[in-house]
Amino acid sequence: MAVHEIKLKIHEESDLVSPLDPDQNMLSEEVETHFERTIEKLQIKKKDSFVIHIFSDTPVDKERVKKKLRDHLCGQRDIIKRDLRSLLLKEICLAVLGAAVLAVWLYLSARTENVSVEILSIIGWVAVWEAVSIAIMEHPQLHRSKKEFERLIDARIVIAEQPTPR
Repeated sequence: MAVHEIKLKIHEESDLVSPLDPDQNMLSEEVETHFERTIEKLQIKKKDSFVIHIFSDTPVDKERVKKKLRDHLCGQRDIIKRDLRSLLLKEICLAVLGAAVLAVWLYLSARTENVSVEILSIIGWVAVWEAVSIAIMEHPQLHRSKKEFERLIDARIVIAEQPTPR
């Protein structure tokens, strides 16, 4: 089990949050991008964990910073959970639609020799193929992202104040 460090250097507490958020709850785009790029570079295994080091030039409210960071990570995880649910619904709908169209195709193809009936075969197989494709390609990737966010939420957050030299 490896422990991966994510380091973040800020000048002051306001560097963490988006200037467009009046409640100061959303992380800034730069911080989000930094987390995403750092995680992409790491070779993360299932049992690995994270430590988030935040270095600040000025004193910060450590508990508030930790809470903002965890709240943001929880929000991102919840978005992924919602996306996983909608993806699962899409998979099921496509699979059912494909199976139904293929059943109609089988029924009609036994009774008639028509080119338009073969179109149902193509539609059915494409729907089933798309459902399988989502299940194999997209679903696991989103699930992996959800697990990474859960590990980030559980990460130990260390905040160190490093005043800039004068």
